[in-house]
Amino acid sequence: ARGSGGGGARAAKRGDPLPPSPLNPAPPLLRAPIPRSARHTPAAAQLRREARARAPWEGQAREQGCMAGKKKIGAQLVRLLSQAGTGFFYVKKRNPKKNPVKLEMMKYDPVVRRHVLFREAKMK
Repeated sequence: ARGSGGGGARAAKRGDPLPPSPLNPAPPLLRAPIPRSARHTPAAAQLRREARARAPWEGQAREQGCMAGKKKIGAQLVRLLSQAGTGFFYVKKRNPKKNPVKLEMMKYDPVVRRHVLFREAKMK
């Protein structure tokens, strides 16, 4: 009386892949791996070359530099140092490409207990 029947077998869901058959071969990633003893043979190397030829997107990505290209510079952490001379500082993120000028803002300095000017300084 729990479900709609089915006898205990799990019903196939929409996202489940079909089992391999002659009409539906297994994708290359689901094929059996090469045994450990046969991995470094010329036949195994030939199989790897054929697999790379079947998946051209991998080679293109490597040639074009999409996989591990130059790292983009994003936001950097900067130190906002109190101009009251207390040594108190805040740490904020700043994107140097979007905002090339140094940060200056009025913020609260708890040492002198008032709002003072904070200027960007180098992180130590």
